[in-house]
Amino acid sequence: LVQIPELIGEKDPAYKAGFRRISDITIERNKRVAERLNQDAAAPFRAGFKVYRLAQSAFARTEFTPDPTKSDEENVADLRAYAQEKETDLLTAAKQQQLLQEVLLKSGFLLNARTERLEEFSRNAVFRARDEHNQALVCLDSVLKEQTVAMLRATQEVFICLESALNTSEKLNLRAELGSWLRVF
Repeated sequence: LVQIPELIGEKDPAYKAGFRRISDITIERNKRVAERLNQDAAAPFRAGFKVYRLAQSAFARTEFTPDPTKSDEENVADLRAYAQEKETDLLTAAKQQQLLQEVLLKSGFLLNARTERLEEFSRNAVFRARDEHNQALVCLDSVLKEQTVAMLRATQEVFICLESALNTSEKLNLRAELGSWLRVF
């Protein structure tokens, strides 16, 4: 379901009921349906839904604009500094879920993809993501530990990580070992 967050007029009964956007009404209707479905003890599933909002990319590099008054070398240095600062900020707990969702969507996963943290990976936070058509292991940590890489060698699953988590030689080695199973962002 897609709903534009169109504003409701102040004279509209929905506005008087506390709704400010048409999308607020849609969300409330879905909540009520889910509640009713979940009251049925014989139901084979728990009903629910997620709300997504169109937003800027969580990847910092998409927001950088070169300064036309600076040289190429200065702009490249500024870009590196900017990316380092934003990637450090990006990996805060609050941004992790947003980044995970964006990476999954960019990797072809459906909006209803489920994720679970894999406890056997103790050195990095590694998640298994699944939907009806895709499955992958995902790690969004800023550094990929050698113990994690060793465990990945034994899997036959797609592995998604941040490009910044690997230096050039690590990336080449992992690409050689995992081949098309490796995807970096």
